[in-house]
Amino acid sequence: MSDEALLRAWAGGDEAAGAMLYRRHFDALYRFFRTKAPDAYEDLIQTTMLECVRSKDRFRGDAPFRGFLFGVARNTLLHHFRSRFRDRLDFDASRSSVADLDPRPSTIAARNAEQTRLLEAMRRIPVDLQIVIELHYWE
Repeated sequence: MSDEALLRAWAGGDEAAGAMLYRRHFDALYRFFRTKAPDAYEDLIQTTMLECVRSKDRFRGDAPFRGFLFGVARNTLLHHFRSRFRDRLDFDASRSSVADLDPRPSTIAARNAEQTRLLEAMRRIPVDLQIVIELHYWE
């Protein structure tokens, strides 16, 4: 069953369709949110999936569902950052990095030094660029 059909069925009350759609895209959403918001990734995944259902009419089906999903995920992430850092009125995803928003030492455990350096470099670039790179290479 296509993602679009699952989305429509879920919006119509079919919980099994929702569970299938969730399972199908969980790993990708996990990777997307885990490095950017390690303290909130579970909530962000759920919010993203629910927002997909709420916004189902914006998904026209003329492009892959994955693009729609990650558009919703990006907006969910930016909303999270904005609400978390309300006192920072200058938040701009094209200029702010995850390290700028959360300067604590990274809690991401890497298996080797190269992977650690890559993750740290990704956290220092603007969120919008980080998303583009991740989607290009890992999704």
